[in-house]
Amino acid sequence: CNTLAFYYASLFFFFFLFLFFFQAEDGIRDFCLSRGLGDVYKRQGGILEKCGFAETLMGGFVKRIKRVGGLVAATIVTGIVCDIILTDQYLAIMVPSRLYAKEFDKRGLSRSFLSRTTEDGATLWSPMIPWNGCGAYQAATLEVSNWDFMPFAFMNIINPIYAIVITYLGIGIKYKEYDGLTGAELKAAKAKKKAELKAAKEAGKIQ
Repeated sequence: CNTLAFYYASLFFFFFLFLFFFQAEDGIRDFCLSRGLGDVYKRQGGILEKCGFAETLMGGFVKRIKRVGGLVAATIVTGIVCDIILTDQYLAIMVPSRLYAKEFDKRGLSRSFLSRTTEDGATLWSPMIPWNGCGAYQAATLEVSNWDFMPFAFMNIINPIYAIVITYLGIGIKYKEYDGLTGAELKAAKAKKKAELKAAKEAGKIQ
């Protein structure tokens, strides 16, 4: 049953990949056509989510993620891949967010941390993909090829790498306990969480 579900999910996914990729190459640069195409993209995202195609394709991979750094890296890379394949920023944000949301919740991570992680990949890379809606708009507005301005988009290129590295170093990770806290309360919550994580690591519950 799982094999059959994976087969149909893969077939559906690649159907949309080729359909929308080639349609975007011409239609995305015309205002009216690109507006309608964008609406179709959003509905495509709803279909992918409600039918569980993303979970079927990526579920096994998500279960193998052991560390928070790996989860952040997977979220960022998935967002960039969605920018390239799904050709729309909305989908590149939504698909990873919905795909990894339960895993973020399971690890006690804040949803704002998930939002920031998604932005680090999907949002920042969408302007650099020529056939992505954002990329097509940037190129047409600036009258500069995406490939020409890409080497100068320092933040877009460096930020995903930076986000992954600091997460592996344990810096900037936001847990649900931190939500709404500031000043001394936030500092105390971080100290408490650090002690809890250290104890869990020593007990072999986490890596």
